[in-house]
Amino acid sequence: MHVHVYARLSQGGLSALWLIMEKNDKLSSLRLDRNGVGNRAEDSAGLGVMLTTSAALQELSLASNNLGNLKAEMRKFARGLAANKTLTSLDLSSNALGPDGAKQVCTALRTTMALQMLSPSKQPHLHAHVHAHVCVLMCMPRVHATRTHACACTSLS
Repeated sequence: MHVHVYARLSQGGLSALWLIMEKNDKLSSLRLDRNGVGNRAEDSAGLGVMLTTSAALQELSLASNNLGNLKAEMRKFARGLAANKTLTSLDLSSNALGPDGAKQVCTALRTTMALQMLSPSKQPHLHAHVHAHVCVLMCMPRVHATRTHACACTSLS
């Protein structure tokens, strides 16, 4: 089952979605583009639980949201990513993750063995340290990045 949310969900709608998605075993694809995900700290916990308990979820698009607003709460989302065993495609484009958020996401994705497709946050002003983490992800053989990204992985330590 695939769900594409074209209408913007209210804060209550997002809260209800996080509850519905707990222990989901049917939904395999969820697109929440442009839904204000990240405007509330609760979104991080909701995403984290969803990623940890949704056994059927394979594709998740969070494009054009506000995950960068989560700051310290980003850990809950990152823990869910790290624990997830089924996600094969993840779109985080246009989320202004910032250096700390990108680092947490990259660290979490290193243990996400099912992931095959990644659309990272498009941030041309990335700090060099974050660029290195994004570069490592782009060069991981099992992950296909959806944007061209030239990097010298051999120079990374």
